[in-house]
Amino acid sequence: MSSGARKLLINLLVIIVSLVLVATVSRGCGVKIPEEGTAQALLFRERCTECHDLIAPQSMTPKMWETIIGRLDGNSKRGHPALPTEVREPLLDYIMRNAYRRR
Repeated sequence: MSSGARKLLINLLVIIVSLVLVATVSRGCGVKIPEEGTAQALLFRERCTECHDLIAPQSMTPKMWETIIGRLDGNSKRGHPALPTEVREPLLDYIMRNAYRRR
């Protein structure tokens, strides 16, 4: 293999690895959420990334969150199991406490 071909291959591998890392990190790891490190924030991060990328609680109003949680809660048509009470209550408390509010 010539040195030019080897350089091209190395550059291509670096690009591929970089894209994979960016895709992995962007799956919610880079999203800043309030109260990071608390039990409720960890629950929010864990449960809400099981099916989709993380959405910061402050990105929507309490009313918007109520609508979304209502759709998720036991919506078997979309494959969402109902949230157990011991998960639902602290999760909703965290979301509502940190949801966007117009001032």
